[in-house]
Amino acid sequence: MMKNRPLLVLLASLGFGLALVFVRLPAPVVIAQESRQPFASSIEQRKETIDELRKLQALMQKQIELTQKQLDLLTSGQVRVVVVEAKPEAGKRKAQ
Repeated sequence: MMKNRPLLVLLASLGFGLALVFVRLPAPVVIAQESRQPFASSIEQRKETIDELRKLQALMQKQIELTQKQLDLLTSGQVRVVVVEAKPEAGKRKAQ
């Protein structure tokens, strides 16, 4: 048992050293993830939100204008709908 004692101490210190490395290793990963946040501050986040809302408002305004043009066209009487009965195709082969 006495002959193996230095080996045991060496293995114990090696294990302790590895444990310290593994305990400290995740800390830089957490710091790196925190620095990659989508917004640096609440002021910047508000600016982004306002910009997105303005874009949405512009798109909705365009949609409203198109819908109003379509509605005006339908109510003006200039649109004429013609329903035609479809004829069977002459070139179709019968199923064999």
